[in-house]
Amino acid sequence: TREARLESIQSNVSLTGHSHVGGLVALAERTTMHHIQVESTISGITHAGGIAAEMVNSTLNNAVSNSQILVSENIAGGIVGKMSDSLISNAKTTGHITGGNHVGGIAGIVTKASKLSSVVSTGVITGNAYTGGLIAELSSRSQLLNAYTTSEVVCQAAPCASVLAYIHDFSTVKNIYTTGTLINEIPENPAPPPASSEDD
Repeated sequence: TREARLESIQSNVSLTGHSHVGGLVALAERTTMHHIQVESTISGITHAGGIAAEMVNSTLNNAVSNSQILVSENIAGGIVGKMSDSLISNAKTTGHITGGNHVGGIAGIVTKASKLSSVVSTGVITGNAYTGGLIAELSSRSQLLNAYTTSEVVCQAAPCASVLAYIHDFSTVKNIYTTGTLINEIPENPAPPPASSEDD
């Protein structure tokens, strides 16, 4: 979608694709989404999200995602796979999210001054490096505010964390509460972590 408004939508879908597989939209660009509820089963290779695979200069408000997501490679989130210059507020996700690198309960990659506030993640998050109960990677002056997670995070490589796996480039995290679990399955002599998204 581009320059669109999506409001008061309920969706129950099962989707299989290659790249950019989203429960509601693949790419939301300059789009406003409000009062969204999605139940989805999603499988793909890269860039998958319970509501949107990717958001660019877009807004999502009052959203619930119950998703079963499997990507064979990288970048998956219970709400969105990757968001840039975008806003998510009052959103909740539950379900199982499984992938390689950059797997998050809410989002895989958050960058370019994006903001998330009043978000909740529950469920099971499984990945390799950059796996987080809320967000895998937060960068470029982005913000995570007023968030809560009870997610179980299972990771096979560092960095990984019950809340946020990796933060950098003047980003902000404030008012976070977690009762989640981190299950570290990293081998005794792990390989070095892959480059972050900013190094691609």
